[in-house]
Amino acid sequence: MYLKHPNHVQIQDISCSKAGEAVMNFIEKKLIQPLIINGLMTDEEIEELADLGGAIKIIAKKAQAYENLFDNGEQSPYSYN
Repeated sequence: MYLKHPNHVQIQDISCSKAGEAVMNFIEKKLIQPLIINGLMTDEEIEELADLGGAIKIIAKKAQAYENLFDNGEQSPYSYN
């Protein structure tokens, strides 16, 4: 479904790498930073979140590699499914 709103990003118009970055940015700005600023996270929890962030980056990188196998500079055959 396409929404005609200037701030809406169509899921099929974003790469796996950019999706991973968007997820990481949201988690950091909206969840992690407020918790750290308010002293609601321990150092151990911060380290665990860093590990999870690394896992998300790996998943996004592998998903991008998979996407690149099918893309070849053309529109993905699954973009309208």
